[in-house]
Amino acid sequence: EELRDRADLVLLWFVDPAATHPRFIERFLAVPAAGGARRVLAVGGARQALAVGSATQGLPGEAAFRQLAANPSEAVTLARAVEAALLGPAQPADSAGDRGDPRVAAMLSSIREASCIAIVTGDDDAVGIADWSVARMVRAAAHRKPAFTVPLGPGVAAGGGNAAGAAAIATWRYGAAAAIHRADDRGASFRPCESDGLSLLRRGEADLVVVTGGLSGAMRRCLEATAAAGRPVDVVWIGDEIADVPHGAGRAVFIRAAHPLFESAGGMLREDGRLVSLRPIPHETGVGPSPTIAGRLRDLVGRLDGGPARPRQEAAT
Repeated sequence: EELRDRADLVLLWFVDPAATHPRFIERFLAVPAAGGARRVLAVGGARQALAVGSATQGLPGEAAFRQLAANPSEAVTLARAVEAALLGPAQPADSAGDRGDPRVAAMLSSIREASCIAIVTGDDDAVGIADWSVARMVRAAAHRKPAFTVPLGPGVAAGGGNAAGAAAIATWRYGAAAAIHRADDRGASFRPCESDGLSLLRRGEADLVVVTGGLSGAMRRCLEATAAAGRPVDVVWIGDEIADVPHGAGRAVFIRAAHPLFESAGGMLREDGRLVSLRPIPHETGVGPSPTIAGRLRDLVGRLDGGPARPRQEAAT
């Protein structure tokens, strides 16, 4: 709603909402912002057809929509360039520093003219470098005017839970969406190429994996390869159904948690923009709803903080 009501500049950052969230454009971009006209700048990602058929897609008029062609491999470089320009000394829009890359110059010009900026992002970045670079760019823009991210995630194409919102929160709080070597409110140690879960397992630096909800195919294959090499890793699985533990894993502990949609109370913002109130449905065992995954994690952290210290290698989540 913040994007729909206030943002007069929307950057579609390597994402195509028409493919992943079919009604997003209709419900959040087609309507004018409170201050009047809205400009949409699609950086990579969005299909060229959106620019050609903007009227049929419900986007603003052709003059208010612009697409900047870019490859996904350029996402981090472009974000860092915009961040550096925003944090540097103020320059006129046509200065030599802005002409280095016309795409950067176009984004800077739009950001300077806007009063409120929303950056819409797509698929989660497993390592966290792309999310981290976008967060830094948004933070630099927010020093000048209201700016925020709307992480859509994979949407209707997702094979599991959408963790885009959690990744955004982790990025803002700890400096990265993943691969944090040490989590600290006062400043995390971010080592994207060294401390991701797969790297820790491959190097034999982790002897425990905590799984919340589900396990990615890459992590499952890595656990099986580690076990085949004679280094089985223990697994603690927190989820709503008995886990299919990777073959050859070490000790396995399953902790039942409520299904996030069927057994948890609260509110859910659907992809079409409707707010749905959720009521907990008792589990088929008849014992009532289980604690949520977040509740189970809080309980585990509390017990670890209050219990006796036990030496253990670093855990990969």
